[in-house]
Amino acid sequence: MADIFKPQEMLQLFRKKKILVIGDSKMLRLFRNKKILIFGGSNIRGLYKDLVWLTESCSYIPQRHLKGKLEKSYHGDRLVEGEKASRGRDYREVRHFHTPDRLVELHFVFCTRIYSPYMAEVLDRYRCEPPDLIVVNSCVWDISRWGPRGVDDFKVNLRKFLEHVQSTMRADTMLMWTTTMPVSSEPRGGFLIKQVEFLRHTLRFDVMEANSFSASLVRQFGYDVLDIHYHFRCLIHHRSRDGIHWQPQAVRGITNMLLTHVALAWNRILPGRGPRRALERLSEEAHLTDEEVRELVDFTITEREATAARMLRGDQAPGRR
Repeated sequence: MADIFKPQEMLQLFRKKKILVIGDSKMLRLFRNKKILIFGGSNIRGLYKDLVWLTESCSYIPQRHLKGKLEKSYHGDRLVEGEKASRGRDYREVRHFHTPDRLVELHFVFCTRIYSPYMAEVLDRYRCEPPDLIVVNSCVWDISRWGPRGVDDFKVNLRKFLEHVQSTMRADTMLMWTTTMPVSSEPRGGFLIKQVEFLRHTLRFDVMEANSFSASLVRQFGYDVLDIHYHFRCLIHHRSRDGIHWQPQAVRGITNMLLTHVALAWNRILPGRGPRRALERLSEEAHLTDEEVRELVDFTITEREATAARMLRGDQAPGRR
């Protein structure tokens, strides 16, 4: 379930006001930007580009922009790191965007592994000026391009990543893990080089297992999970022909889900363009305690169901405002 955001509403969500108090009167209102740090592969890069696109336009982002990479500038952003396209594990792409008034900053970092010396270095760069929100996903490259122990290493590295975030970022920094989108039974992507083509028919099942593990571990660390795999499992007609990437309509759906989740976690008012009754119930449930959830149902709620309810309302996330 997601509301529908327009450019001004998204910018308003990410803007933060800081009030300077002199004596007993509020003499001056200052503005400090919100910084959003986004880690992920090509699908998450599409999410980043759609957020940038949404700062000025309600229309769907053109497909050619979703396919693009390493552009010197996209819609006013700039390429900070990355020179040549590569299918190797050392691929780098770092992009920075800010609105003209510099009240909203978006930083994107392409990652081929959830935790590595490079990822540790990137996190350390933000130690002095931590972001307000971290959106992260990493899975397909981890389990397909790093040898026969890729799955086991992914489990270890995800824990290391979360531990590093906890030791580096502020306590009020919100981290949102997005599950990996459904993969086709016949995927064709740049990461599937000849040496790992044998994974083609089992990759979708590996992704589902990785989603289950990662969502559980992220919640254990007290962070948020946005299960976009669940929401798009019946919308595969919006998937691109390569079986990995998604069409602009799906990307905008993910964007609205992300913004809706953030708005609820930060106690912001939703635009209200989605199904009214469903959004009202979602907003109400976002503030329910476990005891209140139990009172709404006429059966004994399990611990797993209680965890799902907590994830929905975002009270496990340190960044909730």
